[in-house]
Amino acid sequence: MRILALINVLDPVVKTFCQFWYENVNEPLVAEVYEYRYIWNNDWGYNKKGASPYLISCRVPLAAAPSHVSLVERRCGSANNLMKVKNKRPKRNKKEAFIVSVKRFEFTDDISLQIIEWSEILKILGVNKVEF
Repeated sequence: MRILALINVLDPVVKTFCQFWYENVNEPLVAEVYEYRYIWNNDWGYNKKGASPYLISCRVPLAAAPSHVSLVERRCGSANNLMKVKNKRPKRNKKEAFIVSVKRFEFTDDISLQIIEWSEILKILGVNKVEF
């Protein structure tokens, strides 16, 4: 789970937890935040007064997507925030295409036989298309 947040501290050190809320479950499942990723280009300068953008990451405890998530400072803390989860994961019903893209060739020798053999091996390995 990734949460885009604005935090008014550079390099936060407070231990934080995600509370995952599921439909038909009374209590949340909890996971510790494992990463605060600062998502600002240092070449743009530092924001010393206002909030700084971070991507906060937690591991979702179940395979199913939760309906809501809260951020808290204590594992069993009471949440004063509740964010609806927008699950936009693609459906994996059909096999996805596997394409190999090849950069421009510049050979002085005739290597057409090796290219054909290589293309046949790619097909055996499951490549759907080779683009030259």
